[in-house]
Amino acid sequence: MKKYLISLAVLAIIIVPVATNASVLSLINSAINRIVAVMGRSQVAAIGGISSPGLPDFTIGNVKLTTATTTPTFSLNLCNNGTASLSDLGSGALGFYAFTFNSQGALSKRYSSSLGGSTLSALKNGRCISSSYPLRADQAVEYRTMPKILFSVNGLPEIDTPDNNYYIYGTSTVPSVADLSVTLSLNSPASSSVPVSTVLSTNVYLASFRFKSSNVSSTINSLKVKLVKNPAGGMTWSLSNATLRDGSASYSASSVANDGTVTFNNLSIPLALNFTKDLNVFVDVFPTSTQFTVLPFLDVSEISAVDANYNVPTIGGGKVSSSTADVFGNLLTMSPNSLRVFAGNISPLVAVPNGNQATIAYTSNFSITLTNPMSVPLYVPTTAEKMLGISTTPYCSSSTAYLIAPTALAGDTANAYIIPAVGGRTFNFIAKVSRLPGSTRQLMSVNFVNYGLTSDGVVKSATTDTLSTLRWTANF
Repeated sequence: MKKYLISLAVLAIIIVPVATNASVLSLINSAINRIVAVMGRSQVAAIGGISSPGLPDFTIGNVKLTTATTTPTFSLNLCNNGTASLSDLGSGALGFYAFTFNSQGALSKRYSSSLGGSTLSALKNGRCISSSYPLRADQAVEYRTMPKILFSVNGLPEIDTPDNNYYIYGTSTVPSVADLSVTLSLNSPASSSVPVSTVLSTNVYLASFRFKSSNVSSTINSLKVKLVKNPAGGMTWSLSNATLRDGSASYSASSVANDGTVTFNNLSIPLALNFTKDLNVFVDVFPTSTQFTVLPFLDVSEISAVDANYNVPTIGGGKVSSSTADVFGNLLTMSPNSLRVFAGNISPLVAVPNGNQATIAYTSNFSITLTNPMSVPLYVPTTAEKMLGISTTPYCSSSTAYLIAPTALAGDTANAYIIPAVGGRTFNFIAKVSRLPGSTRQLMSVNFVNYGLTSDGVVKSATTDTLSTLRWTANF
C-alpha cells in the first residue's frame, strides 16, 4: 500500500510542471489508471473473474469441446457481472490464449485469438456473449486426456495483468444458452379440402407449429408465418384476421400482407425447459365461390426470442440458416360449395281436393342424395324449410316441402343432420304445390341445399349443383 501512495505522490509532483504537455499528460493518466485498477482489483477464486467496484466483473465459463466434426471447436461464455460495460470504458479488442495440458498436467498446446471491439461493445452489465473457435487436432487429443484449459485474457484495463488466468475444467460457470427446436406439430391439419363458403368462414385452422426450449427456458417475443396462395394474388381479399393461439390465449396479427406475411408481435409466450408447446394458426376466409389453395410455413429465421439468461437462443443446435429456416405446414384446399346434390326419384303430382272435391294442392314424393367429398363432416338443417332453397311462381307461401325424418346417425343433433366425411346420405321429402287464389297455374322448384360446417345447424353455404329435375307445374 505504501509503494502505491509513494507512486501517486511522485506522479502528483510530476503533473504540476508539465500540465500543458498533452502527450506527457496522457502517459501520466495512463499510469494513474493502471495503479488505481491494480489497487482496486480483487482476484476471484476458482474459475471466477476479476471484480472492481464500478468496473466490469468478468466470468468465463461454459467451455465445451465438440469433436464430432472434421474441425473440432471449443466454445465459451464471457459474462459481465459488474456495474459498467466495455463500451463505457471504450475498450478495444479482447485478446486471449487458450492452453491445453499434457497427460503430466503441464502446459502444452497454445491457441490464440481475439474478440473484436464491436462484439464487446454489446457486453453490457448482466449480459453474456458466446463464442466458438476451432481447436487444433493436437489440442483436442490433449483435452480428451486432460479436460482442462488455461484461458489467459489480455487487452482490458481492468484485467490486464499477468495473473488473469482462468483454469476451466469443462464445467459451466454461467447458465447455458437456450436452444430452440421448431417442428410441425402432429396435431397440424393434414393436407385436405377445407370447406369454406359464400359467407365469411371464421377460424379456419391452418397449421400448428411445435416449439421446445432446451438447456434453459425461453420466451418468444415475435414470429412470422407466411401463406402461399395459389392462384397467387388477392391475398388481402381472401384471408384476414390471422390469430396465433397458445391454448386459451389468442394473439392477433395486424394484418395479412399481400405477399402472405403474417407478423405476430408482442407475444411474450413462455417456453418451459424441455417441454413442448404447440402454437396454432387460424385465419378467416372471405366469402368466395372460387377454389384456391394455401400453404402455410413458419420462417424460423424470423423468430425473436430470449432465454431466461437474457441470451438469444440458438435454433436447431445453431445449424439452421436463414436459407433453410422454414417449417412447412400442409397444403390446404379452400373448397366452396363442397356438398354435392343428386336429385332422386320424383313421383307424379297427386291432387289434394277439398270437401267439395275441388283441387286445392298437389303433392309429390322426391328424394335428394347429398355427398361429402371433404375430410371433415358437413351438416344440413333438420327441417326442409331451412335445408332447401324453394321458389314459387307466382309466390305462394303455402307451397313448400316436408322432410321425412331419416334414420339417425352418430353426429346428428337436434338442429342438424350429419353428412359424414367422404360419405353421403339420402333424404326423402314430400313436395306440396298449393293453389294461389285467382291463379290457375302454380310453379314450384328446389334450387339449392343449405349446409353448414358445424352441428349447430347454422347455414354457412349453399350448393350450386343444377337441380333442374326438381320442378313441378300444377294446373288448377
